[in-house]
Amino acid sequence: DRLVGDINSGGKHSGGRSVNELLTAELNRQAGHPGQLVTMEKAKKGRIIDRIRTINLALMRGELFIDESCVGLLEAVRTWDNTDATEAYKHVVDALCYLVCPLLENEKQGPGRIRMSA
Repeated sequence: DRLVGDINSGGKHSGGRSVNELLTAELNRQAGHPGQLVTMEKAKKGRIIDRIRTINLALMRGELFIDESCVGLLEAVRTWDNTDATEAYKHVVDALCYLVCPLLENEKQGPGRIRMSA
């Protein structure tokens, strides 16, 4: 299992800790584990436009399928074009990329398919 997140600040009440540090601590607390059972990794750096190209290729090759039940996700993927007019969809597309791109790039899995549904 792998958890990936952004590396931004946890805000002014976080004591300078990143979102990943806060999430790691909370997941371990909820699991009742005194040590570090879960670790959040830094998301791969890179431009969102490059990651969406990976998503588009996977969709065209049939390696990724987004079910009709994922209405908001489909709308974001179909609409976002990296312009100010579609900025509202950027975070949805970015989150999809953080989830799917590492799975697509994982050579150990070999060729496979990812199906997303609500």
